[in-house]
Amino acid sequence: MIDFLKSLYKPDIKPLNYANISRENILHNFAVLQSHQTQSELFPVLKSNAYGHWLKEVSEILKGTKGKYICVDSFPEYQIVKKYSWKKVLVLWETRSENYKFYDFKQTTFCIYNLETLKYLIKLNKKITIHLFINTWMNREGFQESDLRKALSKLQKSQTIVEWVCSHFASADEADHVIYDKQVEEYKYLYEIILSYDFNPQFRHLAGSAGTFKMEDSFFNAFRPGMSLFWVNVLSREDLYYDKAEELKLCMDMYSTVVKIQNLASGEWISYNHTYHTEKETKIAVIPFGYYEGFDRKLSNNYVVKIKNKYYPIRGRICMNLAMIEIWDDKISIWDEVEIISSNKADKNTLYSMAKSTQTIAYEVAVKIRANIRKQIK
Repeated sequence: MIDFLKSLYKPDIKPLNYANISRENILHNFAVLQSHQTQSELFPVLKSNAYGHWLKEVSEILKGTKGKYICVDSFPEYQIVKKYSWKKVLVLWETRSENYKFYDFKQTTFCIYNLETLKYLIKLNKKITIHLFINTWMNREGFQESDLRKALSKLQKSQTIVEWVCSHFASADEADHVIYDKQVEEYKYLYEIILSYDFNPQFRHLAGSAGTFKMEDSFFNAFRPGMSLFWVNVLSREDLYYDKAEELKLCMDMYSTVVKIQNLASGEWISYNHTYHTEKETKIAVIPFGYYEGFDRKLSNNYVVKIKNKYYPIRGRICMNLAMIEIWDDKISIWDEVEIISSNKADKNTLYSMAKSTQTIAYEVAVKIRANIRKQIK
C-alpha cells in the first residue's frame, strides 16, 4: 500500500529530456586544476546553477575535494550548497542589507564591494568573515582606492574579519598579457594599502578558470575556477598555456527523444516562417527540445544531433519546445534516443559546437540549459 501511494504522489516518470553528469570527469578536472596550483587553495565557483551543470549534484560531487569553500552567487544558491555539502560557502554577489540576517555566519563568507553593505555588516556587531573585493581596472565591481581607505578605517574598529582580498581578471583568456599584467600591478598596489592599515588577509586571489592555468606568481594563493570544472578550455589556441587546459574533460551529455516522424515530399516547408524546404522526399523527426529547454534559435538549420551514432541536421526554425531533425529514409522510430550534447570533444554536437554556431561562448550556452531537465550522476 505504501509503495502504491508513493507511486501516486511521486511517480517514477521516465523523462523525454535528460542529462548525464560525469562524477569521474568533474573530479578529474578538479585534480587537473589543482595540479597547476599545487601550493594554493582552489575554491570552485558553482554560480548560475553550476554553469548549467546543476548545483545540487555538483556540490555533492565536490564534497570530498580539497578546499574549504564553494562559491555561489546568491542566497538561493547558498541554501542549496548548505543543504548538500559540508563546505563553507562564499557568496560572490550582493544582496539587500536586510537579507544578510538569514545567513549562517559560521558557514558563510561574503564578497564585499561597497561601503553601504560593509557599514550594515559592521553594525551587526558580529564576527562576520568577508572577502574585500578591490577594483583592478575592470570597473565592474569592487573598491576603488578612495573608498577602500574609508572601508579599512571602518573595519579597524569592528569585529568583521578580512579573510581574503580578491578581484577579477578582465581578459585572462587572451594570449596578450598587457591588461592582465596591469591588473596584477594594480592589485598589489591596493594590497599594500590594506597592509598599511594593519590587516593581514589569509588569501589573495584574482584568477578564475583561465588564470588558474596561467598564473605563476606565488603572491596569489587562491584561485576560483568555474567553467573549467566542466571542461571548457577558455584559452585561445594562440595562448602558450592552451595545451594545459586541453587536459580537461567535458562532463555533460544531454539527450532528448523522438516523439513524431513526418513523411515529407520534395519542396515542402518546415516550421515557422518557412526557413527551410525539402529538396527531395524525406523524413522529419520531432523532438521535445526547443529554445525553452536550451536550444538557441540561432541553431535553426545550423546544428546537428546524433541518433544511433549518426549525425542528423536540424531543419527549420527551432520552436519554444520542439525542434525538427531531418532523418532521410533511415530506420528511426518514435521513442528513439537523440543525443543533443556530447561529452566527447571530437564530436560535432558539443557545447563548443553550439557556441560556435550561435557566435557566443560555451558559458552562455551552458547556463541557458533549463534547470528542471532531469539529470543523473554517472
